[in-house]
Amino acid sequence: MSTLNQWITGGQWGLTTNSYHSGPTGLTDSPTGNYTPNSDDAAQTSVDLRLAQWPVLRFWDRYAIGGSGRAAVDVAGTSTYIVNGTQNSWQPEAIDLSWWVGQASVPIKFRLNRWSGEQADGWYLDDVSVAEQVPLALGYPFFDNFESGLGNWIPSTWHIITSSPYEGTNCVYSLVADNANMATEYPLLSLAGWIDLSNAVNPQLIFYYQGTSCNDFNVQVATQGSGFSSIWHDNYCGGYGWTRAQISLAAYVNKKIRIAFYGPNRPLYIDKIGIGGVAPGAPVLSSPAEASLTIVRRPTLVVSNAVHAENFPLTYQFEVYSDAGLSNLVAQVPLVSPGPTTTTWPVDINLADNARYWWRCRAWYGTNAGPWMTTATFYVNTLGLPPLAVMLASPAGGVTIPTTNTMFSWYAGVDPAGDFIQYYDFQVDSDSAFAAPKVSGSLQMSGPVNPLSNVTISTPLSTYAGSQALQPGINYYWRVRAQDAHGMVGPWSAEPWYFILAGASTPAPVRATITRFQNAGGNNWYLQWAGPTSRVYLEGLSTLGPNPIWVTLGGPFSGSSCTFTSTNGAIGYYRLRSQ
Repeated sequence: MSTLNQWITGGQWGLTTNSYHSGPTGLTDSPTGNYTPNSDDAAQTSVDLRLAQWPVLRFWDRYAIGGSGRAAVDVAGTSTYIVNGTQNSWQPEAIDLSWWVGQASVPIKFRLNRWSGEQADGWYLDDVSVAEQVPLALGYPFFDNFESGLGNWIPSTWHIITSSPYEGTNCVYSLVADNANMATEYPLLSLAGWIDLSNAVNPQLIFYYQGTSCNDFNVQVATQGSGFSSIWHDNYCGGYGWTRAQISLAAYVNKKIRIAFYGPNRPLYIDKIGIGGVAPGAPVLSSPAEASLTIVRRPTLVVSNAVHAENFPLTYQFEVYSDAGLSNLVAQVPLVSPGPTTTTWPVDINLADNARYWWRCRAWYGTNAGPWMTTATFYVNTLGLPPLAVMLASPAGGVTIPTTNTMFSWYAGVDPAGDFIQYYDFQVDSDSAFAAPKVSGSLQMSGPVNPLSNVTISTPLSTYAGSQALQPGINYYWRVRAQDAHGMVGPWSAEPWYFILAGASTPAPVRATITRFQNAGGNNWYLQWAGPTSRVYLEGLSTLGPNPIWVTLGGPFSGSSCTFTSTNGAIGYYRLRSQ
């Protein structure tokens, strides 16, 4: 609101420097004082929603409006937001414009209508925008009793009220001011994210409501790529008191949906909105953290409680296994009562030390079981043992390397508890005591590597800062150590090897040419080459792709042949590297 270039204004509407949200100016109906009595004027713009998918109008406002005045946001003739009274502080507002998606010119009018001769400070607006909604991540089943506010919703003028909830302390209420002397009011209370009904079993929408002479109360559903359509309405909801509504969503199975509520200008209360079936959803891992280390043999397992569409009380079942296939059950409990937000079970047997375990949990409502949570793992290591020393692979001690692009390799680290080696620390120095390393860095692993596979971890020396400053002809020592997922660091490789960086006159290695490759029985293979007769390495991989990662399988070899065993049977690709 720094200029009015995009607006048509009537009455006294204009910019003010006296009150704004982000500055230097805001928009108001009366920049120089109180608004004039007995008038109806507005600031109007329009937006093109032909390419919009989920447009939302957002703005900040504050106001002081008399009892016979109404401030309204009018969208294409419908009052989607009506207020009066006083709101001293700036507050964010949001109005779902999904009803008007596909239209070329949608008028948006900020209108102030007042009568009975009253005057007041008026309505202040700032930071007005229309943009695509970034959907919230909402799970299925879904439940909201508004005890935590309206964070899951695009509220228009719906707001939290504490005077008459169905349950708890909060419910949501539709009316701030009625639509006296305004267009018909339809404030839309819509979900701020999608509910994924993929593979849902008999999903239902359940909520509680009450009103005062409110006719034509509607529930609408939108699917991706289409607008809202009504699936339920109540022509008269006055005098009922709190009423339970249940609406089948079976027609929307395997679709993503969002819901919206709207009604006319009469008081309407809603509470306990849920989307789901008779079974609860899955609990969510809380602790121990995935792949974390515990130093007790009876760890406490904690999950965030599952969601049930009607917030019914649930019980929880825990299982612990000693294998990833969940075939060897070592501890379990069929029924645990829930806590307020999390549910806890201390494992009731001593688990084996220096071992990895897999566990899961699910919730029950009566005889209806929800899905298992995603299987989680933890390690029992009461001594807190770090990884063992790393074994170096290449370049071998005393080797001259042509450039800093040479690959440095070591065998996958071993952790006594089977923990995941997450980092390898790498150092180079001209001093075998590594008093002031010339090169120092860490290589992060994207996943665990089986140390029994004899696979090597390889990276170019140039990966690390400081490598470009190394000088030819100097003996440089290098070493590696492993760090597990819990920050425990193992010792450096036993004896640092050294290498020499070649100078400009050092000849490049001779390329090896494979001359013979044949089966030597079973998975054994015989390989012969011409060219170099020392420092020859065998590399392999199982499949070729756009960015193949070759693994060092053996070497350095001397001579012109070697025999090796394939771990992939008769399938694989192999090459020779000389240095």
